[in-house]
Amino acid sequence: AAAAAAAAAAAATRLRVVSLDVTGTMLAFKGHIGDIYCLSAKRLGMECPNYERMLEGFHQAYKRTSKDYPCFGHKSLSTKDWWKICVRRSFEDAGYPYADDDARFSRLFQRIYANFGSTRAYRAFDDAVPFMRWAKRRGLQVAICSNETERYGDSIMPLLGLDEDVDFMGTPYAGSRFETTRPPTPP
Repeated sequence: AAAAAAAAAAAATRLRVVSLDVTGTMLAFKGHIGDIYCLSAKRLGMECPNYERMLEGFHQAYKRTSKDYPCFGHKSLSTKDWWKICVRRSFEDAGYPYADDDARFSRLFQRIYANFGSTRAYRAFDDAVPFMRWAKRRGLQVAICSNETERYGDSIMPLLGLDEDVDFMGTPYAGSRFETTRPPTPP
């Protein structure tokens, strides 16, 4: 009986799931936020503050937008609307305000938003896929956890080849293809 209890206790404590954050663990930005924002503005023939000022503006805007609309606007805004507010504030905080109805800003925002919804802004870490495959070979489930937008699970990770070994993803956003997937039920 003691051996059976010990075996049951060992099975109950055996690792079953490995959870990984996305940004900084699975992938990284290819460039700096300030660079990407400024280059987007310049490609549209618009003025842009220097890169450092743009990065500072982004950090201030991100913090303020996160405070005003927690969890990327979950239940109050679409994530795209959240980012539109954050990008506008980033330029404002860097010294380049745009009017609410400014068509130039709409084009600028769409360029930046599209960039971050593609592989242009990200690179997968070389060890991400091998690690997930290693975990799968050992019978572990792989979970991805992120407080970022659903675009990680819906487009960015698949485009980078990072979704094939993922069993479920924890994200607070409705609409993600991972949303209905639940973690495993313990035995």
